[in-house]
Amino acid sequence: MATTAAPNTPAPSGPIPFKDVDDGSVPEHTPKEEFGDLVEALPRRQQSILELRLYQGFWLPEHWVPGTIVFQRRFSPRPDDVVLASYPKCGTTWLKALAFAAAARTRRPRRDPKDMVVSLWHFLRRAKPDLSFAETFESACDGPVAAGPVWDHVLSYWRASVARPDRFMGRPFSPAEEAAGDVAAVVELCSFDGMKGLEVNMPGAGGGTAGRYRPMPRDAFFRKGVAGDWANHMTPEMTARLDGIVREKLQGTGLAFA
Repeated sequence: MATTAAPNTPAPSGPIPFKDVDDGSVPEHTPKEEFGDLVEALPRRQQSILELRLYQGFWLPEHWVPGTIVFQRRFSPRPDDVVLASYPKCGTTWLKALAFAAAARTRRPRRDPKDMVVSLWHFLRRAKPDLSFAETFESACDGPVAAGPVWDHVLSYWRASVARPDRFMGRPFSPAEEAAGDVAAVVELCSFDGMKGLEVNMPGAGGGTAGRYRPMPRDAFFRKGVAGDWANHMTPEMTARLDGIVREKLQGTGLAFA
């Protein structure tokens, strides 16, 4: 989105991530009534703090469904639009900064489902502190988590990339951009510490709500920023079970999580 600098005020020298983040002051306008009957007819499951509905094969928080339907039916993208469609707790916040800072180059993060489960649990506990890890783990294995199952999300994008390779095109940095230091600037801008240290993401900054529970602060989106923390939370039996499910679901695709 283009911005206009005030008279006699120099334009920013670079992108400012999260500058226009929603502070919650703008009321939401969702077409709940228009699709109320459709939503009520969808299969329902409760997953910790979220009421989920099964829509087109994926479990979505109930309050997401009307907006999802409207987006599918009415959104007409422009050639330069970028849609961030990463799986929750798999680097979405990081991807937002990358897409913004790197001139909308194509990016899709991939994360070990075991790390995703641990990250999801820590995130949901910010709204429901007594939520057990076992409950979150079972929901992830069974499929009913927000935007789940995770393996169907991975497979849908993999199948699309195989069927329509011409639609998945990267935009590498030009030699001029590399010479100007743009790569290093993007790395610094999108680093975990860099994003976590922004004032808008500091502890105490307001955020949206998670279901019927306490508001979700923005610093909940920045915990450790490292891989492998699942080993501190999962038993060997849990690890084997989730790895087995992922292998079964992705069998024959060549996809794997190291």
